[in-house]
Amino acid sequence: KETEKKEKKEEGDGNEPLYPIDSEDYSKSIDAFFKLVIGGLAGKTFTMISSAMTSLTFLLKFHRSVVSVEVCKTLLSASITLLGLESNEIRKSALILIRICVGKMGGEEIMPCLGELMAAILGTDEVKSMPPPPSGSETEGEMDEFSDNELDMEDYGAPSSSYSASSSSFSSSSSASASSCVKYYNSNSVVLIRFILTKLVKKCGFEEVEKRTPQAHKRLIINVRKRIAREEKKNKGAKKG
Repeated sequence: KETEKKEKKEEGDGNEPLYPIDSEDYSKSIDAFFKLVIGGLAGKTFTMISSAMTSLTFLLKFHRSVVSVEVCKTLLSASITLLGLESNEIRKSALILIRICVGKMGGEEIMPCLGELMAAILGTDEVKSMPPPPSGSETEGEMDEFSDNELDMEDYGAPSSSYSASSSSFSSSSSASASSCVKYYNSNSVVLIRFILTKLVKKCGFEEVEKRTPQAHKRLIINVRKRIAREEKKNKGAKKG
């Protein structure tokens, strides 16, 4: 039996990749596969388009180390265009895909389309109807961030304990503006938007992002910068400790 097992291991189970994972041929084959799946973005229904975007998101997440920058640029450009469609399902899928693309690309690669990306993100209905966060509130920095290396089902609408905690902290305020903020901060789409903005500030610089931010949303970008500063201060304190 042991001899048979060794022979099977040597022969393989038939699921091995055709090329070594770190080879150029493997990267080219992955890019070609992405181009086939990208064709699904031309679907006739919103559900077909959203499903194609979800598939691309998972493919990009699991093959991010070998996917070329050109494919990421194509996906980012397509996502920006699809954000303009009147479908919450597609907008959510587009934001998740943008989040993965921004995590994969560098600042220099994002800069050419930064203005278009900012206009698309800040032009969504979630941001348009967003009330300003209460000034001086400690809850401004309590929003949960998605990890770069993980794609949790929270992204697709599953409940998160951090959202409920944020909601309870807001509910203690008696003002009408604070109660409307609860609705805003519990939106997963807006959490994704804030995560994307945080990454853009880190990769492209605060000044470049602020230049391309409408006056109505300047406060949001300033809040993102404050959160980044708090994180850096916290990390420095942890290293010293």
